[in-house]
Amino acid sequence: MGGADVADQFLRADRVDELRLRIATVILGAGTPLRKNLSHVELVQTDVASTPHGIRATYSMRSGEPRV
Repeated sequence: MGGADVADQFLRADRVDELRLRIATVILGAGTPLRKNLSHVELVQTDVASTPHGIRATYSMRSGEPRV
């Protein structure tokens, strides 16, 4: 069980208030998607910054929206 699997379980259980994503400037060609079979999740961008190693983005869950 990796980090993406744990994140997916918390999203499905409606236990996520905020997502903090790091987008690395490396091409891997493989890996586990953050969320499998994602139907619809509304996010509100609350912060984004460029770093020497990539991009840091923060999102909050849109309140009042159904979470899948």
